[in-house]
This record gives sequence, C-alpha cells and structure tokens, in this order.
Amino acid sequence: MRKDDADSRKNLVPHVSNAHKLGSGRVTRAVVALLVVLLLAGLVGLLVL
Repeated sequence: MRKDDADSRKNLVPHVSNAHKLGSGRVTRAVVALLVVLLLAGLVGLLVL
C-alpha cells in the first residue's frame, strides 16, 4: 500500500519529489504554501465579489 501511494504521489507531483531528492524540501514547501494562500485568497475574493 505504501509503495503504491508513493508511486501515485510521484506521478501526481513529480517536481516536488525531485526537489526533495535535491534537498530543497523547505523551498518546495514554501512555494506550495504560497500557492495555497494565493488560491484561498482568490476564492475568498470571488465569494466577496
């Protein structure tokens, strides 16, 4: 099960797994966090409008 989950995750987000292999996991997490915040802000903006 774990192996299948890992494979599916690699297929879904290949650049993230590659970043973790390079040791830039912190940078990747920061970028993902920023994207999530921007998406949430956009959704809230649409709801307000």
